[in-house]
Amino acid sequence: MSTRPVPGRGAAALRAPARACAAVLGTAALAAALLVAVTAAPAAAHVEVLGRPAQAGATDALVSFHASGESPTAGVAAITVQLPAGIAPGDVSWVSGPPGWQFQRTADGYLAAGPPLAKGVPGRYEVKIARLPDRPSLVFKTVVRYADGGQDAWTDDTGPGAGQSDHPAPVLALAGATRTGAGSGDGPGTGRWPLVLGAAAGVGVLAAVRLAVHRRGRREAEAPAAPAP
Repeated sequence: MSTRPVPGRGAAALRAPARACAAVLGTAALAAALLVAVTAAPAAAHVEVLGRPAQAGATDALVSFHASGESPTAGVAAITVQLPAGIAPGDVSWVSGPPGWQFQRTADGYLAAGPPLAKGVPGRYEVKIARLPDRPSLVFKTVVRYADGGQDAWTDDTGPGAGQSDHPAPVLALAGATRTGAGSGDGPGTGRWPLVLGAAAGVGVLAAVRLAVHRRGRREAEAPAAPAP
């Protein structure tokens, strides 16, 4: 009994898995791009804090703040900060800020206030801290007050178990810490990590589907030709 290939069978068998595989690859590439974007994208910062040097245990560290003026009706007139554990109000001194602004220590932090800034202009200032604690990060809970009595409270924790917040407190990350503590940054289950883990799982599933499609295509392409009638 002679055999002959079914017209178009081999080409079709190869084209179908190829099309499916291409579709899966495209979806996998999109998921991978999402994973990279989610991992790389920083959380929205309404109050930014930078340290020089940003090193655990550093002495006479200069710490600068940038508080967005988000009120649609008035300018920033005062900024109140609650200091993290390990920094006493007496350890902080004023370096520079908006013209006419004054620095005043409070029971748990400090107040910087003065003539209201123009609407939309951020409050920028710098303080000196005698010694930064031996922690991986420091949380500076901040309240921005406006000339018309309104305020924005950036005081929500963003550490492990806190979840994502619309009012995150500014966090200063420190290098060289040997201790751990509250305010050490995002962990699994908080912030953007659920999105990262979800995207990673999606990439893994799509890779498995791609492998299954590839194997099926090879089996169909290698199957014996149908016998001639």
